[in-house]
Amino acid sequence: MTPIWLVQSNLISEDVFTSIKDSCDRQSIGCESIKIIPFTDSPEYLFDPFKEIPKGPIIPYGSTSMIKAFARSKFNKTGFFFNTDNLKTSVWIDKLGSAILNNDSRFMTL
Repeated sequence: MTPIWLVQSNLISEDVFTSIKDSCDRQSIGCESIKIIPFTDSPEYLFDPFKEIPKGPIIPYGSTSMIKAFARSKFNKTGFFFNTDNLKTSVWIDKLGSAILNNDSRFMTL
């Protein structure tokens, strides 16, 4: 079964979502825009109640809260990767540079 990308679109520009969707379309991979209610910790709230929840592998793309919600869910995680040691902004910035959201963030003492 082909995976579907679920892209949290309320954190990225429409152009970025369109680019992701176009890439998925070229490879015949599903891609849907979802909007997340901030600080939602249950993945069931991530979906439009009038749409059917995907049955196949889900690849979530969005905030850390969204990723953690999927990790706790009962959704098909065949295409999902999650590692708490690497799910840190400091690791992402070091490895991905400007390719991540908030790449210009700073770590400071309080």
